[in-house]
Amino acid sequence: MAHFIKYVTLITFRVIAMGCQNQSARKYLPSLLITFSLVLSADCLAADRPLAAAKYPYLLELGNLGGKNAHIHGISADGSVVVGSIVIADDRPRDTVHHVFRWSHVNGVQDLGTMGGESADAASVSADGSVVVGSITIAGGAYGSHSLPFRWSQVRGAQELDTIGGESASADSVSADGSIIVGSMRMADGRDRVYRWTQTGGTQDLGTLGGKSAYATGVSADGLVIVGSISMVDGSYHIFRWSQVSGAEDLGTMGGKSAGTRGASADGSVIVGEMTMADGSNRVFRWSRVSGAEDLGTMGSKSVNVGSVSADGSIIVGSIRMADGSLHVFRWTQASGTQDLGALGGKSAYATGVSADGSVIVGSITMADGNEHPYVAPINKNGQVVLKGALPLSAARPLCRTTETTVFSCKYKNKVASVCASFNSANVLEYVQYRFGESAAEISIPAIKSFKLDVVNGYTTTGAYGGSETINFRNGEHIYQIVSIWDKGSNNADVTVFKKESKISSFKCEPVTDDRLLRSFIEENHLRHGSDLH
Repeated sequence: MAHFIKYVTLITFRVIAMGCQNQSARKYLPSLLITFSLVLSADCLAADRPLAAAKYPYLLELGNLGGKNAHIHGISADGSVVVGSIVIADDRPRDTVHHVFRWSHVNGVQDLGTMGGESADAASVSADGSVVVGSITIAGGAYGSHSLPFRWSQVRGAQELDTIGGESASADSVSADGSIIVGSMRMADGRDRVYRWTQTGGTQDLGTLGGKSAYATGVSADGLVIVGSISMVDGSYHIFRWSQVSGAEDLGTMGGKSAGTRGASADGSVIVGEMTMADGSNRVFRWSRVSGAEDLGTMGSKSVNVGSVSADGSIIVGSIRMADGSLHVFRWTQASGTQDLGALGGKSAYATGVSADGSVIVGSITMADGNEHPYVAPINKNGQVVLKGALPLSAARPLCRTTETTVFSCKYKNKVASVCASFNSANVLEYVQYRFGESAAEISIPAIKSFKLDVVNGYTTTGAYGGSETINFRNGEHIYQIVSIWDKGSNNADVTVFKKESKISSFKCEPVTDDRLLRSFIEENHLRHGSDLH
């Protein structure tokens, strides 16, 4: 099991590391022949800390989180916590059993299960990430299969809100402090009504707001403003804004045939969404108390869907459909207009949420196999998502924790070899480590997490048709070397173990990370300046 190669190549790709469990990431073009993967293990912290404080500049793809697919539906104000649903592989015909998950960049994934029902979905999270709301699917009873809202907190766990009223109900958004929930409840006549629930006052039935039915989609940070859609008798949908002070306002269709909202700014003064035009196309709108409705167009695509809006209402994220049918993530700002962020390394990608300051986007990436994996993507100073540090989109998960950067990883039979690194909040390398094992590290070198050039070094080469990256780890008399070789589109990796310069074991493995990660790690951290470990 200690089959490790001679040239150990590390890359300083700084991925936004968030959690304490293995993380799959984005697979660039695996054109590397890496002979060894070193993994750094970062200890989990007891409490979540803000992602923004870490200042990691790279996209993090979260994998399927133990299910078939996974989707993000809510993000904390600082971008350090996301919540959503895991689609569990199930033998039932519909294959639609969902578990709620909560993920933080320090403590990784919590599978919160079905909240006592057959299935459950998260819809929103409080500003600090400590309160999750959503809906539980309940079987049987007077109404047959139906939904009930839930509220989960780190302190109290799951609370089923069965006193909302109606035959079925959903929780769709939550205030910043987690004390106010808004959503819709289905009545015996088949109509949906908006409700507002508070810890102190219970349920307030706001009715259908002048239409056949009404649906809440967002709430202000203080819980005093609700936005959503009204279903009209003519089949169209209107936008509404309700406040404790003014009651309900019907804002119409925003210039389209119909309109739907995807959220509001923190103070409820800006509303965003899509309007459907007479020809069936979608266009983005931004409504504000000051400017009224603004038509932001199709963002240069065939059709467009809005995901969310920043706290001040100046940044909108969502997805645009391309001519080939794929989806790209877009980010719109008042200052710069629309930026097409692409498919983020997958076949398609869409955005469902954004942090309060607009610096972190979350959503899902459609993989080559058609499954969807959630992602967390910090935005750099140029308004772009950097994929360089993304982890592999492979079934073989690296042995790095999500608080660490996966510099390199490869598959060998049923084992994985990984190189893991950790950076502090100033992006200074704290340690790098080689790991080898099946689902957990059976070997970790160096045993003590550290970074010293007399223990770890590396170098890179580039030729007319390819190149290589090599990283070496010293463990007493042994040298573990990982070599990644890329040549005319081929990718290979070798891990070799030397004892006093004599080869004692070696194996080839299949890379699951981009060789550029290892190359940049070696170069950015000046590993080539270390002395030859031989």
